Amino acid sequence: MLYQYSARVDFGRWSWPNARAPVRRALVLLALTLAAVLLLSRVSPLRRGVRITRVAAPGDPVIVIGDPRELRDGGTLGSSRFAATSAGLALYGEDGRHRLTLDRRVGLASHDLVAACVWGDRIVAAAADGSLLVAKDAFRVDATISDIASLGGAVLLATSDRGLLRWRGGPEAEILVADVEVTALAVSPVAAAAATAQGEIWILDDRGNRRLAGSGEDRVLALAWDGDGLLVGREDRIEGAGWSQSGGASALAASGGLIYAARPDGGVAIFRPGGGGERSTLSGVRIHRLRAIAGGVLAFGHGGAWRIGEDGEAERWLEAPPSRLASARVSALLAEPDALWVGGERGVDVLAGDETRHLSLPPVQALVASPPEVIAVTAGGRFRIDRALRPRPDRGPAHAAPTLVVATSGGLLWVGTREGLLGFRLLPPIGDPPKS
Repeated sequence: MLYQYSARVDFGRWSWPNARAPVRRALVLLALTLAAVLLLSRVSPLRRGVRITRVAAPGDPVIVIGDPRELRDGGTLGSSRFAATSAGLALYGEDGRHRLTLDRRVGLASHDLVAACVWGDRIVAAAADGSLLVAKDAFRVDATISDIASLGGAVLLATSDRGLLRWRGGPEAEILVADVEVTALAVSPVAAAAATAQGEIWILDDRGNRRLAGSGEDRVLALAWDGDGLLVGREDRIEGAGWSQSGGASALAASGGLIYAARPDGGVAIFRPGGGGERSTLSGVRIHRLRAIAGGVLAFGHGGAWRIGEDGEAERWLEAPPSRLASARVSALLAEPDALWVGGERGVDVLAGDETRHLSLPPVQALVASPPEVIAVTAGGRFRIDRALRPRPDRGPAHAAPTLVVATSGGLLWVGTREGLLGFRLLPPIGDPPKS
């Protein structure tokens, strides 16, 4: 059909007596096409992947001392247990006894792990900086990781800056949903769900097909599968199929018809949808992750992991690995011939051989030798400390510039970091200095 357009122009105002309807249809079609292009650009498998590189284990550092008291995730592989901690991947025996921790010594750039999962016959753990540990091999991905899970022979990586990635072990991870902050991830045997900071919820099957299942304005903090249904935790409520309950959730799990919700301010609430009678356990304990198991859930948090039964009783499942530091964030070091003084957020630790002594003080800013004592400059004032670790207030500047967190002791160069202590072996001099 041939449409006649009027040629009359009135300073930019067109008169289209016979063409308004088709032009409007064309504009609507153009808008829909652009929206489809934008949506496809978010999920297109043809987008360039994110490179993942393998990292060789270094010869040094030879000693790593961190604070492993935050257990953020974990599970079982065969008869063994494992936990992603703030100081590495902790491996336990069937009896729950700690056996070994894999940390920076295997090549991780950071041992402050945030998530873990089982991938076939291997354990995978991840740190926020993009460090990945697969069995005992270290990798690095250019992304900020918040969670991981395995599905259909691949590892899903939830990130806060690159979207949702899928990695099959090759040099690149495929981008499934691009340019979003993924805030929650949950898997079932045949499907996965991922939520974004914009409130979108994506469903993926084990073949990589995905669809947008819902959207909203509220940020999603937690997801969990309850059979074929999905639980959604937000800051002020929990939603399921046909029901909603007040109270936020930072982690969720479902088992035996019960819902387990980690509260943002600590503890775990247990309830049956629509049935009332909410119970709580682990009051005041910060819980990072809940994992469903037969007859209950596993709760990973500050100080360990617990098995919570359907009766609401929590029993210890894992102890946090032993820690030699009261705080992982090292702010000051002082080396003596027979001891290393370490200042941090919770005071002073004195390391001498295998022995560790602790003195609680306000956050330490500097440690200064003043034989036979040590001066600690803290956020709460200045203290003199004797060899028995007895402090007494000291007059002097209440504050000081932080000292360098580097010291030599026992043939090692010690470096203080935000994740603990690293000890590097000092190499002997090579030959004699050149003569002038």
